[in-house]
Amino acid sequence: MGFCFSNAVEIAASRLRMHYAEGLALLDVDGRRLPVPHAWVTPDGRSAVDVTWPTGRGVAYLGLMLSPAAWAARPWWESSPLLDVHARPELLATGLPAEWQVRM
Repeated sequence: MGFCFSNAVEIAASRLRMHYAEGLALLDVDGRRLPVPHAWVTPDGRSAVDVTWPTGRGVAYLGLMLSPAAWAARPWWESSPLLDVHARPELLATGLPAEWQVRM
């Protein structure tokens, strides 16, 4: 995994109108599109602002905005997805915790 998760947390924590988002992104690699776990920020829940990949590398994003309750206590060096169901199988059983959800 890369540093997209910590990069997105850093931006979301330092800018008022940016929200942390996490999910899958399509990465363009020499014309091939690969789905990869990824994190980005969004001002509105509809548009992705990628703070890790160069412009044009991310061609589509599908994910959820997560509130600071989900990511604020993570160490800055943590570089794994919060929505990793292998590390957090309870997400499959009970769904996203209410305090992790962003209300717009």
